Amino acid sequence: MTATETHAAEVIPKTSHETIRVLWVRTDLRKDTDSLREMLGEERNPSFKLAYVKKLEEALIQLEKEKTDVVLLDLSDSEGRFLDLFLQAHDKAPALPIIVIVDISGETSALEFIRNGAQECLVKEQLHGRMLARVIRYAIERKQVEERLKAHAQHLAEELKIAFKELRGKEEEMLNREKVLATGELAAAIAHEIRNPLSVISMSVQYLQSKFDLKDPAREFTEAIIRKVQRLDSVTKRLISYGWQGDLHLVRRNLHRCLKRILSLMKAQCRASQIQIIQQHNLKVPPVEMDEEMMEEVFTNLLTNAVEAMPSGGKLTVGTIYNTGQEEVVIKISDTGRGIPPKIWEDIFKPFFSTKKKDGGTGLGLAIVHRIVTLHRGQIDVESHVSGSSKGTTFTLRLPIKANRTAIPAKGKSPVTAGK
Repeated sequence: MTATETHAAEVIPKTSHETIRVLWVRTDLRKDTDSLREMLGEERNPSFKLAYVKKLEEALIQLEKEKTDVVLLDLSDSEGRFLDLFLQAHDKAPALPIIVIVDISGETSALEFIRNGAQECLVKEQLHGRMLARVIRYAIERKQVEERLKAHAQHLAEELKIAFKELRGKEEEMLNREKVLATGELAAAIAHEIRNPLSVISMSVQYLQSKFDLKDPAREFTEAIIRKVQRLDSVTKRLISYGWQGDLHLVRRNLHRCLKRILSLMKAQCRASQIQIIQQHNLKVPPVEMDEEMMEEVFTNLLTNAVEAMPSGGKLTVGTIYNTGQEEVVIKISDTGRGIPPKIWEDIFKPFFSTKKKDGGTGLGLAIVHRIVTLHRGQIDVESHVSGSSKGTTFTLRLPIKANRTAIPAKGKSPVTAGK
């Protein structure tokens, strides 16, 4: 710890019975030493203890060795280098009160010393004991006030910085929510435009197929068209689900019961793929305010992705944490599968982005998950590794215990299940 840091913490109020420790810095100690000692020696309430040095370097050593309450910087013999010497002293000990002493010719520089941090500037020829003692006491008290105000200002600046950071976070969250809502609205509009002509095509192809004999080779083409139409119909349903603009059907539900219900439906598939299910739930998690049907879609999508990432077996871990400070529950769904490359982490929640298009993936599953979590005023993050001992993927969901205090329960069910 430096001398400056030491004294920043040691500037404390003086009672009338304490000894004030004074460090006198003077180029020529042969002059006025006795007179200064006599001036302060007469004072008993408080009393003064003086230490003398010739140079600033010596003063710094002295400050490290002994506690000091105030510095007397005597510049009456400094040949005009008043302000420069003071600035050096103030830079080395900014937390200590410094009283500058000049001769009568340096009196005009007094205001400059005060502006640059001196507690007082005295003229040598006008000094007397009682005045000097009073000035020292006042200088210490003013410096104490300055340091407290400085500390308060720093604390306030830190609080403002934290508040600004939180505000920026809320702003980004709001913009993200608006973006998700706007994207969903567009997706739903496109889906509705597609579904009408798609229905006409489906009915027309089915009518044509009914005219062909069962062994007619032309049926192969109509069946292929029907399969593609069914796939497009499935995509449009998921688009409508993604773009749904209704109210959340918010009800307080047991989150663990919801997760266990979905996991029980996947047990057979996990057993067939030699996947071990591990549940690590915090039993103190209270009921969570959520649209149960929509959250089931979230968990189904994430758990299905986890199972599909482990075709040769592995571990599927589902855990919950109750964050009491934020009044939120944290859900972690982890697998030991092939992992997701870091470069596409930010893309996996975008509509139509899929790493499984060859297997028929639409790229809407995680987009719907992200949208539902956002509607619940929650967050979802992903961390994944494609190699090493930590190979696999973890999705972390943060859901507030109360999703949306202003939400009005929906009159009907959400259309999320349309994509199932």
